[in-house]
Amino acid sequence: MHSRASSRPFSGPRDREGVFQPSLFARYERAEQALVLAMAEMYFHGVSTRKVTAVIEVVCGTNVSASAVSTLARKLDVTLTAWRQRRLNEHPYPQLVVEALV
Repeated sequence: MHSRASSRPFSGPRDREGVFQPSLFARYERAEQALVLAMAEMYFHGVSTRKVTAVIEVVCGTNVSASAVSTLARKLDVTLTAWRQRRLNEHPYPQLVVEALV
């Protein structure tokens, strides 16, 4: 019996509320998030996209294209710009002021 592989991407199991997440994939999602955070940290410190790809290749043993790092950097720039331009009076920000004398 021969079965053909579907050309549709794997979407995972679904439930009525759409909240089910297989625990198997969570471990890999955390690893991917750590990789993205490491690339973001290097970008914020001024490391070039080519050097970021070289570091990721040495550290992780996987190839990440310079264009993928550039795409991540553009997304980070948009998010950072939005954060910098946010209005500070829209939400209350709790404060704690501590003054001490020793």
